[in-house]
Amino acid sequence: MIADRVAAARERDEDDALEPTAWENRVQMEPVLVETARQLGITSEPLPESDAPLGCERRDGRQGLSYDLPELEGAALDDPESALTDVARAWEELGYAVSSVGGGAGDVWRVNAETPEGAIVEVLTGPAATIVSGETGCFLEDGAPDEA
Repeated sequence: MIADRVAAARERDEDDALEPTAWENRVQMEPVLVETARQLGITSEPLPESDAPLGCERRDGRQGLSYDLPELEGAALDDPESALTDVARAWEELGYAVSSVGGGAGDVWRVNAETPEGAIVEVLTGPAATIVSGETGCFLEDGAPDEA
């Protein structure tokens, strides 16, 4: 029994060493948001985002760090149901788990998904605008370039 616990702890340490940092996940996810926005006809640059890491709880119960992903904003969509269904399909092809596609109160439509690494991506669209946003997964290490 003790040997099993030691082996499990070593395996977890090895898995932790292979895990990307929160910043690496942010860098990996930003092009996904930009491509999603492009697919929706949004050509604006990402809005400035906070460079401050966020505290989060990992699936294994340990504390970690995540980052907001840069938002992209554009005009309302002519056919939100069709556009968001296409986004959901593209995300599923990337291996993301799409958890919702649909309309809500006040003609607001939403699609969101989770990546295998735990990042969340989302598109909200309504009569006034469309927003593409997200948050990285929750990782043990920050990894930001200015980290001391």
